[in-house]
Amino acid sequence: MRIIDIISKKRDKKALTCAEIEFFVQAYVEEQITDYQASALLMAIYLNGLSLEETVTLTQAMINCGETYQLKEGLPYVDKHSTGGVGDKVSLILAPLLASCGAYVPMLSGRSLGHTGGTLDKLDSISGYRTLLSKEEFLNGLYSDGYAMSAQSNTLVPADRKIYALRDATATVESIPLITASILSKKVAEGTKSLCIDLKCGSGAFMKTIEEAEKLGHSLLQVGKGLGLSVKVTFSNMSVPLGSYVGNYLEVEESLSELKKDSQSDLMQLTKHLGAQMLLQAGLAHGFEQAYQLCQTNLDNGKALKHFWRNIERQGGDVQKLETQLTLRRARFHIKIKAWQTGYISKMDSFQIGLANIALGGGRNKKEDKLDYEAGIFFLKKTGEAVKSGEELAVLWSNDSQKLQTAETLMLKRVYQISDAPPLLEPLILKELE
Repeated sequence: MRIIDIISKKRDKKALTCAEIEFFVQAYVEEQITDYQASALLMAIYLNGLSLEETVTLTQAMINCGETYQLKEGLPYVDKHSTGGVGDKVSLILAPLLASCGAYVPMLSGRSLGHTGGTLDKLDSISGYRTLLSKEEFLNGLYSDGYAMSAQSNTLVPADRKIYALRDATATVESIPLITASILSKKVAEGTKSLCIDLKCGSGAFMKTIEEAEKLGHSLLQVGKGLGLSVKVTFSNMSVPLGSYVGNYLEVEESLSELKKDSQSDLMQLTKHLGAQMLLQAGLAHGFEQAYQLCQTNLDNGKALKHFWRNIERQGGDVQKLETQLTLRRARFHIKIKAWQTGYISKMDSFQIGLANIALGGGRNKKEDKLDYEAGIFFLKKTGEAVKSGEELAVLWSNDSQKLQTAETLMLKRVYQISDAPPLLEPLILKELE
């Protein structure tokens, strides 16, 4: 079998056989195919697409090329994947919440690239916390505490790591079959049987419109079914940043504060909604209202918070330092963004907020960039709220004063729109698929 024949076949809009797809994945992982040949095939897939059968085969081939986790039978496993958003710290609250309700959550997460934040970067901001666990450590934590959070190991779906890096360098990221295979290969390999997808839609998401998001949602649902995975998709609004903070340590702080006292914020509304859906998927509740109430109860009685602290301690985090530094750990420099007129915040551009966070040092433009864990943004006002001229809208934090000035310009010129009349607010939960 020759890779050039496979490339030309997909170039000509023909379907690839299972054998051809499996050959490509295995040969590329084993470096028998060059990057330029793999790039050509990825571009052909980007332009001409893959059928459902081809996408299922690609995903399975990516799973088969590496190690898989064999989880204990009979336990209620469930996991969540977010397509990425600004201020999206849901996993930090959701995982201990679900564990406190009896679920087991094997959560392999990623780092940030581009305007959205990564769960692992937030966890890395906790002194001593280890985000790269061995398989044994990961499974021990999962079975003991109900959840574990780790980076993907080098042996788990190595094809995804190689293919994603190439997609990122060849403008083929925005391919629904390739996105689907990337997401689901990792989730099946980690051993979960039920998956909830938080599919973000809006200015701060990769999918800007509900129409784009629905195409990906249907693909994830159908391919998941083909792999024996129970998938539920929740479409959530990412036109406004989630919660009040954007930035790695700041988001850990906000998550811990919410676990201590639920503020009923948009962050907590989404977290409890996803939590209820996942408890239903895991078979731990008989209806949505019962599942939602179980989430609320375990937030109120402190059980979710106890599971959070158990995980921090197990994975090497300094519990005392995190507790005593809460609200005190801040970057050296800060600046306040103030309203230039009286009115209502009619719009916030979450994409530009993500870029402002990168400018502050809280995100990456390329994977080698080092993060400023204290950098970030605190929002005092969000879309729909009334403001007076001179009133504070946000506070920016950074350990680099020059970066602070760059981010200030972005925030003033591109993030906020203020109008005379209050805007019509969009719902947080847009729709669902299952």
